[in-house]
Amino acid sequence: MRRQAEAILKGQKPDLEGFSRGDVERLVHELQVHQIELELQNEALRQTQQALELARDEYADLYDRAPVGYVTVDGGGAIARANATAAALFGVEQNALLGQPFRQFVARDEQDAYHFFLVRLQGAEGRGPVELTLVRGDGSRFRGRVEGRMEGTDRQGRPGWRAAVSDVTAEAQAREDLRLIVEGTAAVTGGDFFRALVQHLAHLLAARVVLVGRLDPGARSRLHTRAVWADEDWAENLSFDLRNMACEQVGRGEKCFYPSGAAGRFPHDPLLARWPAASYRGLPLRDAAGETRGILVVMGKAPGGAQARAESILALFAGRAAAELAREESEEALRRSHERYQSFVEHSSEAIWRI
Repeated sequence: MRRQAEAILKGQKPDLEGFSRGDVERLVHELQVHQIELELQNEALRQTQQALELARDEYADLYDRAPVGYVTVDGGGAIARANATAAALFGVEQNALLGQPFRQFVARDEQDAYHFFLVRLQGAEGRGPVELTLVRGDGSRFRGRVEGRMEGTDRQGRPGWRAAVSDVTAEAQAREDLRLIVEGTAAVTGGDFFRALVQHLAHLLAARVVLVGRLDPGARSRLHTRAVWADEDWAENLSFDLRNMACEQVGRGEKCFYPSGAAGRFPHDPLLARWPAASYRGLPLRDAAGETRGILVVMGKAPGGAQARAESILALFAGRAAAELAREESEEALRRSHERYQSFVEHSSEAIWRI
């Protein structure tokens, strides 16, 4: 800028003949003030530049370290930009990922789904999510959610797109497990239902013990189990009093959850004495009228655990389990009524014949 200014002023000589001493002093003062103003402006510009560089570095760090993978795909279908998370998801060095066709990371049997995803992106909304089986650099697979949106065109007029990619393998597996539980319990009743339920729940929640029990109608503090799955095998059904047990409050209609230390807190609990567990969760089984018919107990192999996920899964089947307990009680009441009727008829017939 100084050279440009000197070039503009080149050949121009200042006319100082008409300037008095006071004029010169005022001119020098104005020049000094202007110089200070320029220095202040330069300092402000330096601070702005530093702030912009800091913001750029923070953005780059946030982009690279984001919990989901970010990729930018050009009009030719190649990855033009990717963050470190995307590179880790695909198991490829970040620089080596650039220039690779995104399609090559999509499983062969999902290529049609990927094609229709691109068609949807180019539609009216210009965005859309899809779940695809994606392939890592070493050939291993994972279930990924790709949420994309159109982003400009290249020199040939071909549209590019950006996407957030996340690993939803665990979520997809949980959905599949829930589907299997529903299919495995939908067509069965009674003991078959309870056995299928506890077995599937044990596998889904990685639990050591899962049991479902019915409260005794005559003594609500006493429980009779309908199915017990423990240590990857069936266990015999039990009957026990709930007093001084970890699930005592569940019999009163309250949930319980002990992420750890349940065995030390309830030393007289027969379940914890037989199957020491790191975590303990109990859920009341209420029928449509809100009456607690039984309990569902899950004893975990590891402490803590995903409580929200376990609660939501158990809640899905608690209503069905309670309804099944109510149905069994109704059948038993009907059978007892029928037996009393049969006994009455038999005794009446004997009395008539005697007469």
